[in-house]
Amino acid sequence: MKKFACLIAGAVMMLFSCSTDETLYHDTVGTSNALSQELHFSPDNNKNPYDPVGELYRRALKQYVKTGKVPSQHQLEMEINSLLPDGRLPGIRPVPATTQSHKTETVSDDSWQTLEVIISGSGLSPAAQAGLLDFIETLLVIQYDVDQALHNYITGYESLVMGHPSLTETDKRVVLTFTALVRHASYPDMDEEPVVILTEQDDDWDYSMGNIVSFMIIALEDGVEGISRAMYLSLNRDQ
Repeated sequence: MKKFACLIAGAVMMLFSCSTDETLYHDTVGTSNALSQELHFSPDNNKNPYDPVGELYRRALKQYVKTGKVPSQHQLEMEINSLLPDGRLPGIRPVPATTQSHKTETVSDDSWQTLEVIISGSGLSPAAQAGLLDFIETLLVIQYDVDQALHNYITGYESLVMGHPSLTETDKRVVLTFTALVRHASYPDMDEEPVVILTEQDDDWDYSMGNIVSFMIIALEDGVEGISRAMYLSLNRDQ
């Protein structure tokens, strides 16, 4: 658990060590303007209807960093209900049966292969699966400059997803929930000070991929109970 506070707090931030010129959605990375400077360290994207899931995960991370304690599943359920008064996310979220086998063991010897298996059995359309894998691959090879560059890249992808005519509502729900988790998990201490992670990126590859796999499992879950359970398992997987 000693590594947990440092690693999980920067789950996504420590992924970026290289750059690429030929990757889907790469053109969103370089976006920078006055508004982006004002939003420095803020993970929010109010245009994403599934942002509350990411916000809850960030709150749970922040609680652990401060107290060393992870919220219980019941506490997570209560938090979701406080963010969603009707106790559910927008729309219907069917649960792919293939995700059940990954509930308690989210990281295999090959985390990328685990991720591909989960996505291929997710029930997402082929277009959504391909786009999501491209997005994640780009995250893993992007050159990281400042916090806002990451925010701009993720929100740019979210805009493409929300406006994509070929994606189904289920596609959008799962993908936007996943991106909200990635975005918020990058800024667990945003209310106080920037999170600085000083660690060898190559040494933490498996751990970082484990977080990505966990976020995918949470995104595929059904309703408050399922999301809170998957989130609890993700937060406790190193205890």
